[in-house]
Amino acid sequence: MAKGAIIENCWNNKSITGVQRTGGICGQTGGTVRNCNNYGTVTGSYHTGGIVGLVAYSESIIEKCYNNATINGIRYVGGIVGSNSGTIKQCQNGGDVQSSRQYIGGIVGENNSTVTSCYNIGSLTGTGGTCGGIAGNSTSNTKNPIIQNCYNIGEIASTSASAGLIVGSNSEESTVTNCYSLTSTKELIGSDSSENTANCAKKTQIEMQAQDNSFISLLNTGLETPVWIEKQNDYPILSWQVQN
Repeated sequence: MAKGAIIENCWNNKSITGVQRTGGICGQTGGTVRNCNNYGTVTGSYHTGGIVGLVAYSESIIEKCYNNATINGIRYVGGIVGSNSGTIKQCQNGGDVQSSRQYIGGIVGENNSTVTSCYNIGSLTGTGGTCGGIAGNSTSNTKNPIIQNCYNIGEIASTSASAGLIVGSNSEESTVTNCYSLTSTKELIGSDSSENTANCAKKTQIEMQAQDNSFISLLNTGLETPVWIEKQNDYPILSWQVQN
């Protein structure tokens, strides 16, 4: 998909099998994918995602998308995106994500740019290393990656030292802020080389499902327009999910 192109208001419910750059909606994009849902199992090798396999350019945007199917790959495997060089915002993954090697994430396998206001409820299984509830790996040689205002409640099934509830491996140029996870014995960040991790914490189910706006306020911190809302007796959701 070329730069500037747009895919929106689409859904897939068929199983998809590919080799490289495999996605439930699009294999590779240089444009925008918006309001798209995937319900079909996606199986690939490298760069495999529930919505997009590879987000190739900084101008690319993946927003208000949802995956509810199992994603299987070898390397760079994510519930929403396999590998990201653009912006992923206001997306949810509800499917299990599985990888036989590394760079596996609930939202994105490898993040080289921006992930904001996303959440993962799917389980992650990584037999290799670098596995995270939001991002498997956050690193870039040319940018300063950001992961912010996200939460994870999905189980992380990996014994790797680079397995974390939010990020598996966080490089020194990467920033992780205002991110939360359901309490667990695992660390929030498996391997952290950054000094830019702030306002991240483990929370109990009671704290995350609080109906007094306390957790919602944390998730909306620093956002120009609040996007998180409470769901009665459940975990927070994004405002567009009510509208749809």
